[in-house]
Amino acid sequence: MAEQRLTTLSDYLAVLRRRLWIVVLAIVIAVAAAYVVSSRETPAYKATSQVNVGANSIQTILNPATRISSSVMQQQVASAAQTAHTTAIARQALQLAGVNDLTPKQLLDESSVTASDTSTFITFAVTDRFPDRATRLTTDYARAYVNESNRQAVAGLPKKIHQLNAKIAALRAQIAREVKQGGQSAGSADNTFLQADLKQLQTLQNGRDSLANNNKVAQNAEDASKVRPATTRNLAMGFGIGLVIGLVLVSLAEALDTRVRHSDDVSARLGLPLLTRIPIPPRSLRKASSLGMLDDESGIQTEAYRKLRINLDFANLSIKARTIMVTSATEQEGKSTTVANLAVALARAGRRVVLVDLDLRKPFLDRFFDLTGRPGITDVALGHVTLDQAMWSIPIPGADGGPQAGSLHVLPSGPMPPNPADLIESSVVSEVLLDLAERADVVLLDSAPLLPVSDGVILSNKVDGMLVVVRASTVRRPVLTELQRVLAACPAAKLGFVLTGSDEAEGYGYYGYGGYGAPTAVPVPARPPQEQAAPVPPLANPAANGSEGVPGGQSSPTQSH
Repeated sequence: MAEQRLTTLSDYLAVLRRRLWIVVLAIVIAVAAAYVVSSRETPAYKATSQVNVGANSIQTILNPATRISSSVMQQQVASAAQTAHTTAIARQALQLAGVNDLTPKQLLDESSVTASDTSTFITFAVTDRFPDRATRLTTDYARAYVNESNRQAVAGLPKKIHQLNAKIAALRAQIAREVKQGGQSAGSADNTFLQADLKQLQTLQNGRDSLANNNKVAQNAEDASKVRPATTRNLAMGFGIGLVIGLVLVSLAEALDTRVRHSDDVSARLGLPLLTRIPIPPRSLRKASSLGMLDDESGIQTEAYRKLRINLDFANLSIKARTIMVTSATEQEGKSTTVANLAVALARAGRRVVLVDLDLRKPFLDRFFDLTGRPGITDVALGHVTLDQAMWSIPIPGADGGPQAGSLHVLPSGPMPPNPADLIESSVVSEVLLDLAERADVVLLDSAPLLPVSDGVILSNKVDGMLVVVRASTVRRPVLTELQRVLAACPAAKLGFVLTGSDEAEGYGYYGYGGYGAPTAVPVPARPPQEQAAPVPPLANPAANGSEGVPGGQSSPTQSH
């Protein structure tokens, strides 16, 4: 059987609504964690300054005709940014700022130097826990780079100027000797060299002055802005992370959840039609082990069982089953409550109904009708009482007792036998069921669950039809798969299934329940708990005249069986 998959937006929204608490919890935890981290984070402030990288170099000074392309200039700016973010520059910046409690490495870890892609500017940024110190460090960092880069730019020029001055002095001395020896015309060639050297000396001196101011601080750091903790940003990130984690957890939980929540899933897996959905009964009914058909005539429970009775009649049109067993996959799915209320609903509709408790391991019907300790089918099988003596007539509230009125007789389980499966398989049970089928219109049997024990499978050989009860939100997909396999081996006709504890809407509020013209309940006079009804002959069998009547005090159902 293929797994049920989410295929529509409504399916996903239904899953999200059902597990919204996971998403909310994940968001709350993530946001709370982000707040805690932000509150414990040391405050930090960031300041910036800019340096303009000059285009001059020794090459351009010596060869003024040289032109620097934009790509080469951008490479120089990028190289300047890398040079600035070094330990040597950081050490000089700390010395200029007078900061002694930071190492150059710590400064580099809390700073950045970024080259512009479109201009000759590089930006210095320093982050520190004190805003005034962040401002001072940023400005002095830029100054330290400018001083060092300009110093290195002119590092080779003083030597060249000194050598050129020495050469010029030598030429002048040579020219003076030649003039003294040969007159005014002597030394003209050396004089030409002298003029060229003087011109070059002037160029080098001008270049030295220019390179000394090649890189300049274009903008000092004026103030520092707070960058840590960024509480608003952290909370927003926490919300987003929590949302993502929550959705992932919802998907994971849904993938691992093997519960079946919708009637369509059950119908597809069992291959059976849905007869009705039974909502969870009120707490008052569950606590008192009361039946909705007897004690809550105006509630949605009563309407649900009426609907079950009608749909069961339609499902049974062609099969015409007279003995119908009600079972489930496991315990605690509501089969005993369902079969008891269905019996009352059929009796109210004018049927002669016999309700037999054949769940001999954990019987429960005796609690609904105050028959605890009364003889039952096991006493009949042992020959301790007759069938008529073990059957109890249950008064139906509102029945007029006319010829068309229905009736309800209950055959309890009696004492628990040592081996229930052997008793159910015995011919005595078969004879009892055949006898009851001749007397009544419908014989309903409450049987043990199919999966834990073999009682239900054995009983399916002795009945005409089967009705399966499935409890929503508790039954698992593997359980349904196994239940389908067991049902396929049962010879009795499968009439359908009932979904109990269902939260799927049935529309009762629109059709007269829940505020739109709700019917008025017919009051039923209460009887003292110890009062007993007058002996009523079971069905049409005159041999029952000697049997006891049903106790007047009646209990009601719970959804736990």
